[in-house]
Amino acid sequence: MQLIHKALIYIWLTATFLILLMVSYKCYTDGWQKWYFYYGFAVVTFLMFLLRRYMYKRMIRHMAYIEELKRNEGK
Repeated sequence: MQLIHKALIYIWLTATFLILLMVSYKCYTDGWQKWYFYYGFAVVTFLMFLLRRYMYKRMIRHMAYIEELKRNEGK
């Protein structure tokens, strides 16, 4: 499960960089006025990366908390 979460984190980061590269290229070739608003997609994918990373760390802390409860319950 953790492997899937880590993979999704890096997929969002990769998507961010690919979108930045593609939009920057299109802005350079076709003009800024036609493509500038597509940078919003890069911002959204970067925010998804940050959210996924936060949720992954939160999941790890929660799983550790549950394990701690189970250990203390047995005492």
